Amino acid sequence: MKNFTFFFFLALFLISGIYSSMYAQSDSAKTEMTDSVSSKHDHGKLHKHKHDWNFSCDFVDSHESKDPFITLFYGGSELSMHGLNSDFSRNGFGEAKIGYLSLDKAYKETILIKFNSHYIDISGGSQNLYYGNLSDGLNAQTLQFGLGWSRGYGYNMGNSNIVLTHSFGVNWTRLRLDDTVQNSLDAKKLAYYDNTFRFGINTESGIQAQIIPYLSVNAAYNRSLVYPRVMFWKAAGSILTECIGYGLVDKFVDNIIKSTPSAAPIVNFLLKNGIAYGMYELRKVKMNFPFGDESPMMANTFKVGLTFAF
Repeated sequence: MKNFTFFFFLALFLISGIYSSMYAQSDSAKTEMTDSVSSKHDHGKLHKHKHDWNFSCDFVDSHESKDPFITLFYGGSELSMHGLNSDFSRNGFGEAKIGYLSLDKAYKETILIKFNSHYIDISGGSQNLYYGNLSDGLNAQTLQFGLGWSRGYGYNMGNSNIVLTHSFGVNWTRLRLDDTVQNSLDAKKLAYYDNTFRFGINTESGIQAQIIPYLSVNAAYNRSLVYPRVMFWKAAGSILTECIGYGLVDKFVDNIIKSTPSAAPIVNFLLKNGIAYGMYELRKVKMNFPFGDESPMMANTFKVGLTFAF
C-alpha cells in the first residue's frame, strides 16, 4: 500500500507537469503577455519578463516575480460518506498555507491579471474549534497536510486587485474518532481511516481581494476526498480525466481573453470549478470515476482568511 501511494503521488506530479506545460504553451502563444505586475514593492508598477516554454511541475517551477506568502484560514467543515448510516457532527476548521505566488499582466493594456501560486498546507478540524451550535453525530477530529496549486484571473485596480481562483491539491488525512460507532457496518468502513493517515485529493474555489499592499482577504470553498486505499491506475486515470477538462478550459479562456478580456476571470472560475464540482459529486459513489471503485470519505469546508505577501 505504501508503495502504491508513493507511485501515485509521483504520477500526480507528472500529470501536473503535463497540465503546466499546456498552460505555459498557451501563455507563449500570447506575444503581448510580457509585463509582470509587482504585488508588493512597486505598488502596481509593471516589469517585463520573458515567458518561456515550460515542462515541469508548477510546484517546483522557478518563474520570475514569485512572492512568498502565508495564508491563515478559519471556517467550518463537515465530513460525510456515501452509504454511511451514521452522521458526523460539524467541526471548526483552521488552516495555514505557505508558498509562493505571482501576479502577471494577462493581455495588452487591459486591467486583466493572471494569478498563480503553489503552497504547502496544514489544517485541522475539531468540535472544539466550532463557532456555532454543535450538531448531533459522531465526534471526529481531522489532521491534514499536503501541497497544492492555485490558478486564476482577476482585475488590477492600481494598489489593489481582486482574483477568482481554482485550486487542486494532494493531501494526507488522519481521522480520529472520539465516539464509538454503534452500527457495525459503519464501524467496519470507518476502521480504514481511524488513527491512520490516508492519501487524498482536494479542489477549491476561492476569491482573493488585495485591499492594501502585502495584505489580502480570502473566502474559499474546499471539497476534499480521502481514499480508503489507493488503486493506482484507476485513480491516476480519474485525475488525468479531470486535468484534461481543465486543459480544454484553458484553451477556451485563451480565446475569450483575446476577444473579451473582462469576461475571462468569471468564465474561467465558473468552468473550472464546475468541472471540479461535477467530478466531486460523481466520486462520492465511485471514488475513481469513471473507473469505478468504492465510496471515499468526503469533507466540505467553507473558510475565510488573510494572506500576507512579502
